[in-house]
Amino acid sequence: MSHVNRRILSMAAACVTWAMTREEIGREVRELGMRVSHDRSYPLLIRKFYWVFHCATCQAAWWTALGTWHEGGSVVEWLAATWLAWLWLTLMARVGT
Repeated sequence: MSHVNRRILSMAAACVTWAMTREEIGREVRELGMRVSHDRSYPLLIRKFYWVFHCATCQAAWWTALGTWHEGGSVVEWLAATWLAWLWLTLMARVGT
């Protein structure tokens, strides 16, 4: 995976993650994820799966993992793309978008 592809992947992952965890478009899925992940009547594995829907850090890691796997990348490339996505999320939060 080239540096350009890694940057594009991290920006896309950050944008999708931001929309799903902070904007109105992902509200229903986010609320479902919060409800199921905090309800102890569900098994632990199910609660951890639903945690992804309202945790920006987790969701960015999964989006970049999917993109890196699709490109045939390595674990190091996945970690680099995830780090860049987290950096983009931090910048977006500080700017207040």
